[in-house]
Formats: sequence, C-alpha cells, structure tokens
Amino acid sequence: MKLKNLFLAAMTLFAFTACTDTPDSPYDFPVNGGKGVYINETFASDFGVFTPIETVGETPWIIDYKTAKATSYVDGTNKAATSWLISAPVDFTEETEAYAAFEYIIRYSESGKVAANHQLLISADYAGDPTAATWTDLPYGAVEGADWVTFYKANVAVPAEFLGKSGVVFALRYTATTKASTWEVKNFKVAHGTAAEPEEPETPEGAYISETFATSFGAFTTHQTVGNYPWIIDYSTAKATSYVDTDGDGKADTNMEATSWLVSPTIDLTNETEAYVAFEYIIRYAESGKVADNHQLLICNDFSGDVATASWVNIPYGAVEGADWNTFYKANVAVPADFLGKSTVTFALRYNATTKAGTWEVKNFVVAHGAATGETPEEPETPDTPDTPVVPSGENMLTNGSFEDWNGSAAVAWAGPAGHNATVSQSTDARTGNYSIAVAGVANSNKRLASQSYVLAAGTYTFSIYFKANGADAGLCRIGYVPIENGQAVSSKYTYETAAASAAPAEWTARVYEFTLTEQTEVAFVIMNNKAGNGASFLVDDASLTTTDGSISGGGNEEGGEEEGGEEPETPSADKFDFTAVTSITAGAQYLIVAGTNQATALDASKSYGYLPVTTVAPANGVINTTDDNVFVIEAVDGGYSIKDALGRYLYMTGNFNSVNLDTTLPAEGGVWTIEFNADGTAKITNTYNSKFMQFDSNYNSYGVYPDARGTMPTLYKKN
Repeated sequence: MKLKNLFLAAMTLFAFTACTDTPDSPYDFPVNGGKGVYINETFASDFGVFTPIETVGETPWIIDYKTAKATSYVDGTNKAATSWLISAPVDFTEETEAYAAFEYIIRYSESGKVAANHQLLISADYAGDPTAATWTDLPYGAVEGADWVTFYKANVAVPAEFLGKSGVVFALRYTATTKASTWEVKNFKVAHGTAAEPEEPETPEGAYISETFATSFGAFTTHQTVGNYPWIIDYSTAKATSYVDTDGDGKADTNMEATSWLVSPTIDLTNETEAYVAFEYIIRYAESGKVADNHQLLICNDFSGDVATASWVNIPYGAVEGADWNTFYKANVAVPADFLGKSTVTFALRYNATTKAGTWEVKNFVVAHGAATGETPEEPETPDTPDTPVVPSGENMLTNGSFEDWNGSAAVAWAGPAGHNATVSQSTDARTGNYSIAVAGVANSNKRLASQSYVLAAGTYTFSIYFKANGADAGLCRIGYVPIENGQAVSSKYTYETAAASAAPAEWTARVYEFTLTEQTEVAFVIMNNKAGNGASFLVDDASLTTTDGSISGGGNEEGGEEEGGEEPETPSADKFDFTAVTSITAGAQYLIVAGTNQATALDASKSYGYLPVTTVAPANGVINTTDDNVFVIEAVDGGYSIKDALGRYLYMTGNFNSVNLDTTLPAEGGVWTIEFNADGTAKITNTYNSKFMQFDSNYNSYGVYPDARGTMPTLYKKN
C-alpha cells in the first residue's frame, strides 16, 4: 500500500454536547456556490454509500449509538486491527473547490497515536482493495475526547490534485496495535465549497480558574456545615443535593436539611483591574421562592480553611430553575471591585436546603481577566414559535386531525397500530370544535400518542399540531414519525423534529415539523410526552399533514380533509392487572422486574441501548396491581431464556458495557440469560455472554448488568 502525507491543515475543530433521545440532523457546514452535496450520511441507522472492510483482524465498523463505530476492544481484550469505512466514488470532474466534514468522538486511544490510528484518507485509484490503492492522508486535527457525549467537528479541504477527477473515494481508517480505542463518527459530508478557516477552541484569556468538573473537582474542595451531603462528581458535573434515600429501599425519598460548599483555590488578583466569573448550571426541584438563596455564588478574601469563619459576599447571578436535565443555563458576572487588587480571593458555590432539597449541577467554572458579558444569565436557546404558524399549501391528509371523533376512550385514527403507548383522554378544552386530546406523561418514561399508519410517496411533508398546558399540567412535547414495517414500529428509526421537547404553553401554540421521504414509506405520526416532564400532561388539537409534492397511497384519508377512512384504531387500555411474585419461570409469560418499589421499564423506542429506567410501584403481600405497559416477556431458548421488553425488543449484551442493547431480532450472541432464585425470593438474572447480572443501582436510579454486586437484584412478578 502506498501512502503519502499531505498536510493541508484546513480544519475547524470545536466541541459541543449532543442531544439525547434521537440522532442529530446533519450539521449545516458552509456550502459556497451551487454545485451541491456529493455525500451526506448521518450513520444513524446504516452506512448508506459507505462500505466496511477489514484488512487486519475481524472487527469491522458497525452502526451503534446512531453512529458509525470502530473498535477492536473485544471481550476485555485489545485486538490488533485495521478497519476501513470507504465511500462510494465521487465525481469531481467539474469541481473547483470542495471540503469533507464530519463529527466524531475518539476515546481510549494509544498514547501518541490519536491521529495515526484515526485517519481520514482520500484516493483516486481505489478499485476494491484498500491495500492496493494510493491513499493521501487528510489531517483533521484528531482530538481524544473526555466523554461519550461531546462530539468534535472536523472540516478539511479536498486537495487540489483530486479536483477535476472522477472516481474519488474517501475512507475512515481505524488502526489498533497494542491498545484498542473506540472511534464514533456521524454526519459525514462532502460538498462543494471552501473548508472553514482553522479556529482554535475558545479558551478564556488570563484564566485564573478553569474547571470542567467532568471527572474531578480539580483544585476545588468540599465542605459541609449542615448535614453530611457533600458535593459529588456526577453526570460530568459537580452536583449537590440532599434529597436522599433514608429507608434503604434504593430510592431517594427524603428532603434533608443541608448546607454544602464547593470552594475554589485561592487566587491572586493583585494586578487585576477587571475580571469575571462564568459557569453553566442546572437547578431542579428548588424550594419555592428560594432559588437564589439556596444556590449561591460567594466570594471572600480571608478564607483559611474554615468556611464558617470567612467573610463571604454574595454575587447574584440571576439563578433560574430549569425544566429538564439537558438545558444548562449560563452565568457570567463581574468580580466585585472590592476584590480586585486583593491577593487572597476565594470563590464558593454554596448549596442550601431546609424544607425541600433541590438539585444543583454545575460545569465549566471559569474565573478570568476581562469584562463580564452580563449581570444575568443567558437564557438557553429555544426555537422561536411563530405567532402565526406557517401552513403549507395542500389539504390535510390526516384522519380525525381535529380529534372530534371518538370510539369510547380512544380518538378515532389515533392509537396505533404501532408506536402508541400513552394514556389519553378526551378534553373539552379545544382550540376548534368540541374536543381536544390529553396526552398523559409518566416520569422517567417517554409516552407517545401515535396515529394510524399512512403510506406516503416520496416527497416533502409538513406535520403540525397545536398544543397547550392541560390546566396546571405542562408536559414536555415533541413531534415526529416512525416507519412501520410488518405492522410494527421500527424502534431504531423514530425521527423527531430538531427542536427539543418544550413545556406546553398556557395558550394554544403551533408546533411544526417538515421532513422529506426519499422513497415510499409507511409511517405513523408521533406526539411524544417527554419523560423529563415528570408525569405532567398536555393537550393537542388540530393535527395536520400537508404536502406540495408528495401523496398518500394507503392508510388514512387519501382524498384529504376530515372524512372517514383507514383502519379502526386499537382502543388504548388503562386496565390494571395483578402480578404475583414468583420463584420459578413459566416460559412465554409476562413479568415485572421490580427491586423494592422500583419497576424496570422499557427504554424509549428511539433508543437501541442504555440502562433500564424505572417507575414506582407498590407491592402489597407479594402482589402488584398495575398496568401491563412495562412487562417483560421471558421465553425459553437454548442455554437459558430470552428477555423481551414491552416494545418487542430483545435485551442483549455486547462488548464490555454494563448497559443493555435492544433489537427486535434475537441476536446470535449476547441474548441468552440464566435465571436463578435466591433464598430471599430475588432473582439473579445473568447474561451468559459476559456473566454479568442485572441489578438496580440506586446511585443512578436505573437497572444495569454488572460483573459484581453493586445494587439490588430484582424480584420477578408474573402476570396472573
């Protein structure tokens, strides 16, 4: 193989935090001119125009976590590997300038070989054998990440010698020798235009303190003056809370009184004329009226180790209580003039709780030279809601979009046949007509109202709804669709609008999602009540589907309007059933997995892996009376049992992870479990692939599969 280095360092690199629940849409890299896009692959569900090839080892690129992923860390062993992901040929015959761009995470790379082991290559003579082609390296400034959520962006110019040629291919080449890293890539794009100018990641000038709290407190120290609930590192933040488990059931249930401090190192501002403090934070479940009082930024110049004796001064930063666990607010305030010119300046974050214990997460704490950007925090970015929604031309193709027609407790054409798991009810608080539909939420579990299925031709469509708070309830709403195959929702392909879930407003407000189908597809439309809404509901009315270039060829109302049509929907069931604790398995039966009062639930349909979330149940004398929304089906297979969640996905294990993976087909490896009952009636549910067993972990309020005892093994309750 011939390889030459070409150091055309036209690269933009900066880090950002990816959203959680669904794959991001491709990042809009700059495109100058009109010759368009040659490659545009998200890797959310497949490789598209790319082909995986291995020339060393047997660890190919795979689709995982909605990315293209390469690793040769297998069964706890670092394997030697050279794995390629090679694009289809691109015709640059008439091209004068082009760029390649993608987003990536690299973790656990061999020391000093981040760039060498994770290459972007280009060739004009590739003919199917990567070892025989002439490859040119395109350095993109590869950086090793510190977590699994922060994607870096690469943007590099296509070398001039490849412009004007046809048959140009790109390759991502993963190499491992003594240590096997993991490389995740998404949103790979090749397009006409110039690569962005090199840009250094933002770092504050003259920084005195700069701590991310991603893995440690750094030079900060923790102190407690009331209670013993110190700050901890959790979810890559510094976190304070005194809402804790006091009865030993593994579930936080008690508000404890506390005053907990996170104190900075002492810094010298003797020569400083202006400085600022900045950090990002989330505050949740704060005591009413005491958000600012209980979550303070303090400063002093006489700290000597005892927080109780220092002369602390409060620095108001406009503390705001958040509505979810994903949206960080930004604080950026000036260091008070009284402390400029002082040599022993110390800062502190002081958490306080009296009758109610909130939770405070903080990251990216900086003290630096310069002027503050403002005395109040920046509001997190949220999409604008137009006063008058944009309504495309064309007739409404949804059946019963106004929710006027009901069949008992179900709105006609809204309850499936697939993807629907929400409890709904009729409401007389309507935007138009007599009725709207209330979509109930459940804490820690996404719930979806799904339409009947529609077969849509290729084209661009606009799905829109109006939504509002249901009285005092303001659940978090997001809309999208899911492909339907063989009558089942394809759980790995839920597609939502790019806007994050938002709390239902007090007045009827439009939510609009435009999407394009490249081929005829059967879909159901989805209105999701996000799990972060903590069980609050919202109302929906006047749902609409329109198009200017597509058409409907089956399911629903082909002629448009509100005529009758489509299949009769299934009536959603809110029935409850008795589940009895058991110490033996009946193959094919439905079970609840429960540790104490913490019932395991299915992961959201948009996820293909993760730790099982929980909901609360109330066992009484060995019986739980609840709905069957979160049952697991245990079936006999060779070597043990398979376990299938309520969405029809098998739980299986892979690699060295402690989370479960999900697939609608039982995988050849990792999907077999053994179940042994302990003397106390709990079950040891062990995966035969890695000998790890299922436990409820109170630290994370979820179920994982661990190699050692670190939580509570569950009790199995069989449906009567």
